[in-house]
Amino acid sequence: MAPSKPTSSYTSDPEKSLPPPASQYETKLRLIDVIESAKLQFSSIVSFPIDGVTKIKKVEDGWELLITLIELTRIPSSSDVLAEYAVSLDGAGEIVGYKQVQRFLRNQVGTDDGE
Repeated sequence: MAPSKPTSSYTSDPEKSLPPPASQYETKLRLIDVIESAKLQFSSIVSFPIDGVTKIKKVEDGWELLITLIELTRIPSSSDVLAEYAVSLDGAGEIVGYKQVQRFLRNQVGTDDGE
């Protein structure tokens, strides 16, 4: 009996032998998923309730969000003390950093930065 020849998956076409690009393995994050994930992660980091997400922007290496928190609840609620945080997420939607941008009363009129 003749020895069997080893089989190989090698092909002479170099494009067929290359693995698929990494982008095929990545799942595309939906905007709503990014927001919900950021809120869930951020609420586990800070001890204040989240009032809302006021801005979200796709950047080269991930996402940037502005998240508003209720730092002090008052009666009436229009005098609640809120804080706005800039939150950075990587391409997978994981928080990589945050910082407080401002504190204000709920009834204060905000400024628009024009973006």
